[in-house]
Amino acid sequence: MRVLAEESWSWMLFDDEGVQYLSVVCGSVGLYNVDICLTPEESASVTCDGTGVVAALARTVMLKPSAFQARHVDGFSKRLGVSEAIAAWRVAK
Repeated sequence: MRVLAEESWSWMLFDDEGVQYLSVVCGSVGLYNVDICLTPEESASVTCDGTGVVAALARTVMLKPSAFQARHVDGFSKRLGVSEAIAAWRVAK
């Protein structure tokens, strides 16, 4: 697991052996994350077009998180390697 990109207080893009996950900060009074697994098409767009695609998808998730509920990965932040990937990303920055 590793972090590929981040926009502080907005989203973080992860890669786990070729599978990409997007963790998006949502809410206004109470903040929470919506963590989704990118589709193969979304991952290909990220590879070709960069983080602009990720930022656009994150904005869509922020505006309508309920539309992504079916794609939400429960317990993502507790998955093996996520905390370590975030810590390594912070040190590298």
